[in-house]
Amino acid sequence: MSSAKELASALVAELARRDIRANVSAGADEYACNTEINDIPVSIYFGTDVDHADVRWMATDDQVHRIATQDIDPRDLADRVMDTLINPA
Repeated sequence: MSSAKELASALVAELARRDIRANVSAGADEYACNTEINDIPVSIYFGTDVDHADVRWMATDDQVHRIATQDIDPRDLADRVMDTLINPA
């Protein structure tokens, strides 16, 4: 399993490959990849607690949340985040 910081950085790189600007920020117990997709501010959080290693993301405008394990490919995660925002359940 990669570290939270490595995952956040990998996701920033994957989003950049898709011409989406993003940055990484650090919190007390997580790293976040922050971006904007379809004019919606989005933060993707990677928890640093290995026992509760989860990935969650939130679109701040409409409060979309999903949870996945950290055992995930950055490309797959980027696809899932964008699918959630383009086709919310």
